[in-house]
Amino acid sequence: MEPGARRRPPRLTPEQREEKAKRDHERLLHRMDEVEAASEDTWYAPPYPAYYDTATARDHHRALPVVATTLPLLRRFGADAPMWHRFGRNGWHRWS
Repeated sequence: MEPGARRRPPRLTPEQREEKAKRDHERLLHRMDEVEAASEDTWYAPPYPAYYDTATARDHHRALPVVATTLPLLRRFGADAPMWHRFGRNGWHRWS
């Protein structure tokens, strides 16, 4: 091998590729959670003031709705599937 040449890593078996893809996707989901936590000041909508006793809605004035997904989910399900995570909400949502 020539000096400075890169060695290629050994080829992965199909099982190893699948496991790697799973780990990579979990890492992407974790990163999405980190971005959500770090950007909360931008998208968080506080509840209306206490003088609205019966209001359960939130004041979205000056709040920015943010949705995120991963490329593997987008490739697998398409953009109209419930594979969007809206920051501040639980679960996966359809965004169409």
